[in-house]
Amino acid sequence: MSHHFLRRARPLSWLGCAIFGAVALWVPPAHGQASNAAIAQGLYDEAKALMAAGHVAEACPKLEESQRIDPGSGTLINLALCYEKTGRLASAWATYLDAAAAAEKDRRAERMKAAKDRAAALLPRLTRIRIDVPHEARLSGLQVQRDGVEIGAAQWGVAVPSDPGSHEIIISATGYREFRTTVTIASDASGKTEVVTVPKLEPLPALSTRTPQDASTSSSDPLEPVSRDTASVLGNQVQPNDSGSGLGTQRILGIGATGVGVVGLVVSGVFGLRAMNQWDQAKNACAASYCDDDGSTRAGNKAYQAGNISTVAGVIGIAGVAAGVVLWVTAPKRENRASAQLELGFSQLRLKGRF
Repeated sequence: MSHHFLRRARPLSWLGCAIFGAVALWVPPAHGQASNAAIAQGLYDEAKALMAAGHVAEACPKLEESQRIDPGSGTLINLALCYEKTGRLASAWATYLDAAAAAEKDRRAERMKAAKDRAAALLPRLTRIRIDVPHEARLSGLQVQRDGVEIGAAQWGVAVPSDPGSHEIIISATGYREFRTTVTIASDASGKTEVVTVPKLEPLPALSTRTPQDASTSSSDPLEPVSRDTASVLGNQVQPNDSGSGLGTQRILGIGATGVGVVGLVVSGVFGLRAMNQWDQAKNACAASYCDDDGSTRAGNKAYQAGNISTVAGVIGIAGVAAGVVLWVTAPKRENRASAQLELGFSQLRLKGRF
C-alpha cells in the first residue's frame, strides 16, 4: 500500500540560497586571465609590426587596448614611444613616467632607467597651458574645465604639459554667464607656454526687471477692458471651487488605498475559512503524518495553498488600510488648499493665488 504524505512548508534558508548562487555563478579565473593575456599579447605584437612598417598612428590604439587588458611596463614604454613618434609629446612624457614607476615595482632597473631618461629628454620640448585666475575673478563655486575635465584650484597658475592641437577652456559659476575660449598649440611650438587669463564673469540678467514700485502700481490699476467676444469665450476670471465638496488629491488617494486594503482583508478572510475547512477534511481522513487516500491529500494541499493566499491578502489589506488612514489624517485642511484667480486683458495676463 502506498502512502501519500501531507505537504509541509520547508523554506530554503537565505544562507543556502547564497551558497547555491555563489557556486552556480563561480567561474575559475585562470582561464579568463590566460585569455586576456593572449589577447593583450596579440595586440602588442600587431602594434609592434605596424610601428616597424611605419604605420605608427594605427599602432597607438592597439597598444592602449593591450595595456588596458593586461598592464605591463614594457607595453607602457612602447606606447610612450608611439605617442612620441606621433607628436603627442605631453602624453609620451607622462607615459614614460608611468612606465618607470611600473618597472621599478617589477624590479626592472634597466627598463626603469630607460623610461626615466626618455622622459627627461622630452621635458624641455613640452608645450604647456597655464590658466591664470585673478583674485577678482575667483567667484564662489567657480569651475574651470580644460577639454571637459575639471581643473582644481591647485592647478590654477600652473603650466601643465599639453599635446599639440585645440584645447577648449570653459569657465562657469552659478548665476553667471559662461566663458569659453579655445587654445591652439602648434605642432612645432616646442617648449612654448600658452597662457589663458580668466575674466570676471558677467552676472546673468534677473528674471524680472520690474521694480517694487512698478509692481504695486500695476496691481492697483484696473485691467484694460476686454471685448465682449473675448470675455464670453474665455472669461476674465477663473474662480476657485468654493462648493466645499472637493476632497483633495491626498484624501482621494487615501480612500483608494483604504478600499484596496478592505478588499485584501475580505479576500484574506474568505481564503482563511477555506483553508480551515480543507484542513479539517484532510485531518479527518489522515493519521499521524500520512494519508491513505488521494482525496485527503488533495484537501491538505488545497488548505496549504489557501492559507498562503490568505496570508498575502491579509498583509496587503493591513498595509492598504494603514496607508489610507495616514493619507487621510495628514491631508491639508480645506482652508490651506491652493486657490487661484486668472485675470485677462489685451496687454497683460495676471495670475493671483493663495497657497
